[in-house]
Amino acid sequence: LHYAGHALSWDKVKIDGNLDELNFVAYFIKDSFVIAAVSMERYSIVSNFSEILAKGNLPKFNQLLMNKSN
Repeated sequence: LHYAGHALSWDKVKIDGNLDELNFVAYFIKDSFVIAAVSMERYSIVSNFSEILAKGNLPKFNQLLMNKSN
C-alpha cells in the first residue's frame, strides 16, 4: 500500500484499476482537486503524485490523467 497526500474529508473517490485484484489507484478528490492518492501495485503513480504535492501543487483529476497518458 502506497499513500500520498492528506485527506481528512473528500467529495468523491475515483478508482483506476481493479480493487478485487488489488491492482489500483484511488484518487481522493475535494473541490475538483486531488488531495490524496493510494495504490496497490501501482507505486510509481503515487510516487509521481507525491512529487507534484512536494512542489506545492494540487492537481485536478483530469490533469493527472493527461500526465499519465504522456
